[in-house]
Amino acid sequence: MARSEDPLSRREFNRLLAFSALGLAAAAPQVLAASPLTRGIFELRLLTADPEAQRRFYDRTLGLPAVREGTEQVAVQAGGTRLIFQQARPEHGRPMYHFAFNIPENKLELARQWLHQRTPVIVKDGREVFHYPSWNAESVYFYDPAGNIVEFIARYNLANATPGPFSQEEILYASEIGLVVDDLEREVAALRSRLGLGVYRPGSPDLVPVGDEHRLLIVVQRGRKWFQTTPATVYPTVAKLAGGPPAHYQVAGFPYELSLT
Repeated sequence: MARSEDPLSRREFNRLLAFSALGLAAAAPQVLAASPLTRGIFELRLLTADPEAQRRFYDRTLGLPAVREGTEQVAVQAGGTRLIFQQARPEHGRPMYHFAFNIPENKLELARQWLHQRTPVIVKDGREVFHYPSWNAESVYFYDPAGNIVEFIARYNLANATPGPFSQEEILYASEIGLVVDDLEREVAALRSRLGLGVYRPGSPDLVPVGDEHRLLIVVQRGRKWFQTTPATVYPTVAKLAGGPPAHYQVAGFPYELSLT
């Protein structure tokens, strides 16, 4: 998650249209289909330099169903979200993103302990848990093999507490994806006009959260750093958000395809 108080800190889209399609004509039949969602990001398509490393991590380390779909695509079922990693081309280098998953609002500490048994948790200034008062939320972060900054976030405004220990089944759905732009004000206005998504909470000169607690586009200025360490960089992104009315937006000058359904 990226927020105003957060410690985290134009190429033509048509040239990357093949990414949006993800080469489905050549791919094997899809094995994992996202569960019906009435909220959240139900499909998120990203690039990666090593799809197989992603598959092993999400499947073996986190225990999320992850399968190969064709030779260049891996699909992960993360709660209600279908998370797709597509093979990056050499010109993309090693793509890196920031995205977040909602977890039950009473499971943050249990999720931190669960992660410790599987993968290192990001530590900054001696802390592993980060509290965001204006969001009434707390988060823990970790890296996947691609270097993506992945977040588990407990949002205390949501009545989604569950009993028992934390498990991979408590990963509810993806609720955030970072979008790097050159003109923050213009893009925030375009998201309101094209998708009907307003500002969630007051942001900062280089970050504005757009949407709601179930589906947030974290719009940041190019040059900002995620977690004050990793530069926020433009990479192709396709995000399908639950909730209507249906709308579609290809961000002008950027390889981002966004839709509501």
